[in-house]
Amino acid sequence: MKKLIAISIIVLALALGTAIWLNARNTAPKSNSASSPPKPGLTTVTPDESFVLTPGPMIGTTTANPSIIAVNTPTAVTVTSVITDPSVIPTGVNLLRLNANGTSTVLGQLKDDGTNGDVVAGDKTFTIVKTFNEPATGEIKLQGSAAFRGLLKRLVSGLVMIQLWHLVDNSNAGYSILFPPGFELSHTTSISHGTPIDEMVLSSPTASGETSVRILSVELPTPINSAADLDINNGSIKIISQSLSFIAGRESLISEILSPGGAFIQYDILKDSTHLIEIIVGSDIDATKKAIIGNIVASIKF
Repeated sequence: MKKLIAISIIVLALALGTAIWLNARNTAPKSNSASSPPKPGLTTVTPDESFVLTPGPMIGTTTANPSIIAVNTPTAVTVTSVITDPSVIPTGVNLLRLNANGTSTVLGQLKDDGTNGDVVAGDKTFTIVKTFNEPATGEIKLQGSAAFRGLLKRLVSGLVMIQLWHLVDNSNAGYSILFPPGFELSHTTSISHGTPIDEMVLSSPTASGETSVRILSVELPTPINSAADLDINNGSIKIISQSLSFIAGRESLISEILSPGGAFIQYDILKDSTHLIEIIVGSDIDATKKAIIGNIVASIKF
């Protein structure tokens, strides 16, 4: 009887061990082998691996200088595009003009070889200089276009806008200035206390009120050497702030002023030691109008 029990125990142990071995074999990770190749198009990744996403080719910052030009006036505009990707085809970078009907016209090739306005060869800044002479106000829409190795389709940059403004040449006062469509121009000359004054007014009536720019050419009674020597305080105004700057290459004094008639900004541009160009703008305007006024002031040339 004892012998029969011992044999039964041995058989049971063998059966249990076999079951454990079979279970471990079925649940163990299977390695790729010749009999079980990975499915096409799939990549096997082990737990210690990771993916790094890298951006594809692109056209970087594209700019036009100047970005505001006069109508009916031939003007050279320098357009640059920064392209740092090494897969760019150097002879495949073009400048496009977008037409009103949705098509585009190739205006020429941007280069990075130190020619055609390009300053430094091989610095990844591609350049072209184009002359525009437009008959009417509005805007020119430009885009950079580039070919890259490995890409079937060309890539384009963001839009670059060139504004087309009116030009007024005030030969009497010795300066010219640009102003946008929507502004009206009036021009008068007078004499105040024996001093001749040439005044132009640019005004733009809108729903929120009129925006005006007064431009006065004044002969100084006493020559001065610096805009810092200007004294504009006549006792009826309060000067809130003042700063020195350069406008059109001339030393200038910019003042924020509070007067009984309201607040305004005054630009005093020292044309020479005896002549002053004074630009007066109301300060109670929104950001869009301030940007327009800033571009009008910056466009003055002597």
